[in-house]
Amino acid sequence: ESEFVNWPPGTLPLLLLQISVYVPLAFLVLRDWRASKRGLTDCSWVIALISLVLASALWAPDPLFAFRKGLVMVTTTAFGIYFGVRFTRERQIQILCSTLGVIAILSLFLIIFFPVYGVDQATHLGDWRGIFPQKNVFAKVMVLGMISMCFLPRSCLRHGGIRVASIVGFGCLIALSGGKAALAVGLTLLTLVFMYRL
Repeated sequence: ESEFVNWPPGTLPLLLLQISVYVPLAFLVLRDWRASKRGLTDCSWVIALISLVLASALWAPDPLFAFRKGLVMVTTTAFGIYFGVRFTRERQIQILCSTLGVIAILSLFLIIFFPVYGVDQATHLGDWRGIFPQKNVFAKVMVLGMISMCFLPRSCLRHGGIRVASIVGFGCLIALSGGKAALAVGLTLLTLVFMYRL
């Protein structure tokens, strides 16, 4: 049970999770491939970078693993381009906040009711990791949620206190994850956002 809960890299559960995420993303990109193609034309340097990542499988110690990671990067990049050309900037932030808010709620649910999965039971005993296989991944996603809330348009909020409560909530999850680097980055970004708005 311990090996499954901690999901070391390369295990079947992690592979299935990646498939369940990236196959739908690939479908979205292919469904609106014309928009994705226009976006790719505007950042053609990405093709060279992705080609290098895929080619690295030729000299990697584990070629199959490296190639699989390369495909993950290809899909992620393609979806990022699609996301950037498909939605306005305000809509992008709104989608990010909604998605990351749901992730935070699901993680909190798992932590409270199924701590054997939501709380690290081995390497970093007691640190929160939510629905993610590792606490640092959880912390990084919560940092993104916290910063996204800073830029959510006021028109999307029914009350100004929702923004503050959400930022504090994301911050608490970051702290309880035990991710020191993520906490430092989050605080630094919050400071920069505050200084930018002065």
